[in-house]
Amino acid sequence: MSKNNKIGPDAVSAVIGIILAVAIVVSLAATVYFYMSNMMDEAPKKTPQISFFADESIKTLTVLSVNQEIKWQDINMTATDNTNTMFAHGQTGNVETGDTIYFKNNGIIDGDIIIKFRYIPTNTLIGVYELTSVTK
Repeated sequence: MSKNNKIGPDAVSAVIGIILAVAIVVSLAATVYFYMSNMMDEAPKKTPQISFFADESIKTLTVLSVNQEIKWQDINMTATDNTNTMFAHGQTGNVETGDTIYFKNNGIIDGDIIIKFRYIPTNTLIGVYELTSVTK
């Protein structure tokens, strides 16, 4: 063998270098793919549309319709009377047509009240209702 022959140990180093470079690129591509696919799995939350019927005679709000499955725990409800007392809805489970929230004789709210519903995941106001002459 002559000293000008380049097939020796230098060739093995080049092959190993190319294999390592390809392995690094493939592992980086796989990491980016899994990271991006996990981000895309979760769809953005949409604000639900819920309509209530305010019954002035018995001082209640009743769910008339809801356009998607939603849990009561995702809804913040506050009722404010003339003394700014807050009142939570106290409902559990999924929001269903016919669910009723009672305000009369609750021991907390007195007078004209304003009820606000806010969807917690998007922090969006989904309804404002008013009942008059509610008694504790």
